[in-house]
Amino acid sequence: MTIRLLLTAQTKDFLDNKGWKRTAKVSSLEMTGPSVHAARLGSDARVPCLFPVDNPPVDPEHLRVFWNFQDKEILSYNRTVRTTSSRYSLSIGALGDGIANLTISNIHIPDGGMYKCSVTYRSERKDKEVRLDIGAPPQVMITGNTVVMNKENVLTCSITGFYPVDIDVKWFKDGEKLNNIFVGDPWRNPGRTYNVNSTLTITPTEEDRERIFSCRVQHEFLQEPLQKNFHLVYKDRTSAVIIGVCCIIIPIILIAGAVGWKLNQRRKANRLFIIRDIEAPPKLIDGEEATLHCTVDNDPEDLCVTWWIRRSGQEQEIQTSQMRGHSEEEEGLLDTSYVIRSQRDGHQCITSLSFIPHIERHRDVTFICRGVYGQHQKEKTFHCKTVYVKPKLLQPITRSLLDSAEIKYLLSLEKFFPKSIKIVWMCGVERTDGALSSTESPSDNPDRTYNISSEVRIPEDRHKDPAFRVQVTWEHKSMDETEFRELSIRDPDYRWTPVVGDIQIPRLFHGSATTLQCNISEYFPDAVTVKWLLSPEHSAELYEEINTANNQRIISRRESDNTYSYTTSLTITPTRGKHQGAEYICLVDHPSLEKPIERRTGGLQVYAEPQMLVPIEITMPDSFRVQFSLNLQKFYPKDIRVSWHRVNTNGKYQLSAQQTVTTQDGLIYDVTSVLQIYVYKIKDPQMKIIVEWEHETMEIPEIRSLSIRDLPWRPHVGSINVPKLEDETKATITCDISGYFPDLLSIFWFMKKDGNLTALPIESSKTERTYKISHKEKRQKDNTYSCEASLTFTPISSDQGSEIICRVGHPSLEGPIERNTGPLHIG
Repeated sequence: MTIRLLLTAQTKDFLDNKGWKRTAKVSSLEMTGPSVHAARLGSDARVPCLFPVDNPPVDPEHLRVFWNFQDKEILSYNRTVRTTSSRYSLSIGALGDGIANLTISNIHIPDGGMYKCSVTYRSERKDKEVRLDIGAPPQVMITGNTVVMNKENVLTCSITGFYPVDIDVKWFKDGEKLNNIFVGDPWRNPGRTYNVNSTLTITPTEEDRERIFSCRVQHEFLQEPLQKNFHLVYKDRTSAVIIGVCCIIIPIILIAGAVGWKLNQRRKANRLFIIRDIEAPPKLIDGEEATLHCTVDNDPEDLCVTWWIRRSGQEQEIQTSQMRGHSEEEEGLLDTSYVIRSQRDGHQCITSLSFIPHIERHRDVTFICRGVYGQHQKEKTFHCKTVYVKPKLLQPITRSLLDSAEIKYLLSLEKFFPKSIKIVWMCGVERTDGALSSTESPSDNPDRTYNISSEVRIPEDRHKDPAFRVQVTWEHKSMDETEFRELSIRDPDYRWTPVVGDIQIPRLFHGSATTLQCNISEYFPDAVTVKWLLSPEHSAELYEEINTANNQRIISRRESDNTYSYTTSLTITPTRGKHQGAEYICLVDHPSLEKPIERRTGGLQVYAEPQMLVPIEITMPDSFRVQFSLNLQKFYPKDIRVSWHRVNTNGKYQLSAQQTVTTQDGLIYDVTSVLQIYVYKIKDPQMKIIVEWEHETMEIPEIRSLSIRDLPWRPHVGSINVPKLEDETKATITCDISGYFPDLLSIFWFMKKDGNLTALPIESSKTERTYKISHKEKRQKDNTYSCEASLTFTPISSDQGSEIICRVGHPSLEGPIERNTGPLHIG
């Protein structure tokens, strides 16, 4: 992909690499180039984004770069680089040359998908999408090439570790394609790569010994087909002949042995008593009862058979309470850790010694079975060369979180003997991936036993599949069978399952956006998903938050204990109709959970705060009263208090008003409060009307204050009507004033002459003329007032060019209104 900046007539000053001031042309954005890029699994990939300029470098002050993956921003540049993951990077030094490649380290399969590079330079912005394809080439191995001549055999070719799943497998013999092949169904590894086996069924002949067989694999991430050549390995047929001969000889030997044994028994019957070798278990295990058996043939009736123990060159007879009767005093001197049992069958005596082996007590001890008859004494011995001690798993396998985002598994086996022990760790989903590299730490105990701890570290991502298993096995000479433990994050003792708090519900107001929040903490790995549902009337899923490599809407916080936490939120605009009594459900899922954790809001209570959508309406229903109407809308619950007061210099007085509450659907309410006050009370310019309302949704009451200046009836003053003026001839000028209330109008007349303003009426000493001012108010049909203000005077020639001004005042006005005649013209 190429993003090109084409230079136009604009210029930009910059410093070159030597510090010299240069001027470069600034360009418009043009983006071209390939829309597909491929990367190999595990490599570091660079998703291309180029925007070269004609005269570099690009001015970084006006450059912005954004990278999005699956519609989510993952990297941005605005003087500094910000990323959502340390695996994403951008070279700031290359930006001046028009290079904004996105580097992704250690590519994973989930990194594949659509990326968008956005470049903003000055006021222009262009976008370009690039699809990143991730792949892994296969490995080929021949796992079965041993055959038997002239019999049907199956050869196996194993193809492993490839992605994507499409693959082509062919078999050849000396370059000639073979058809009798089978390709199985691929299976997926935990890392999302695939394996598959292909088999070839053949009946080899002698001629095939020198032939070259081949398994050839073609995959889109191979530059050329991968081929494994091999020769057949023939089994030696003499082994079958040997087996046949053995089948004939062995029965003959068994028959001869049986006949010899009978003859030997007859010879023994004629001899003195015989003590056979002591029969002992193949292993003596510390803490597990063992029994030694000794058989005496040709047993005379007076034969005395006893058991002895030899330790450090000294012998001591073993006596137990089960051997013969003893007094209470002797009983305390007996060795109760041994039990001797004897029985006779004709001329044969069988005696046994049972005991619990102990590594310290019985090390290098010899047990003796001794028979005495008259002067004849015979004995057999058993030497305890080794007492084995089985490894003990005294505590469960521990798991701990590391700063490297790995889980450390620790197995501790204690008090075993001998020292040699084999521990193998494996993991996988459907099958194991082979033995893991582990670290063993052995130690010695004072009692000559040994301890060992074995640990492995497994990356976090492997645990995001709930089917992922970790298995550890151990083998020891003391054990008849291999022991093992298997662990997964679904185990009951897994510590890092999500802890989900209650949904935090703010007070909900009708029509106002609000956010529900739920805190999730103490989970590992970082693979939590969240769903929000609305019930019971609406069971549809509102939205889902997920956390995968392809969509990172959930960005968890890493805590000091290496667990993760996240606060999920849902923003809604509640309405009384839809949400009253409804319930939201937050479902939190995680690979460690058998089923999601559910949190509920319970039935929601939606309130509505009173709204004053229109100003207080002021009217005059008749000539005696003024009416104030307050309308409050869309509130819930129904109860509301509205109060009116009249305030003047004498105090504050409560007024009586009419209140009407209405509703259309019972969900929200409106109220209209009407106050009527007599006209004469309005005439006080210091008087104020105060209305106050309270509702449980309001933190504090709301107040409106009205004065005479808030009345809508302000005076409308027309122009001054000036008749034709003649010297020393009486004339009347008038000014119409209308639409005002109350009748508190003030009118003043002034003469402006030579820049001086003189109030009228005045008496002139030079002329006998009189200024007469008058106005008469009238009540109109709309109950407002009007009047005609007049000024009667006798103009004289000296009034030429003077101006007469009418100034009208009223309490509803911020300042008086003036009208001017303009310069007078005296005829």
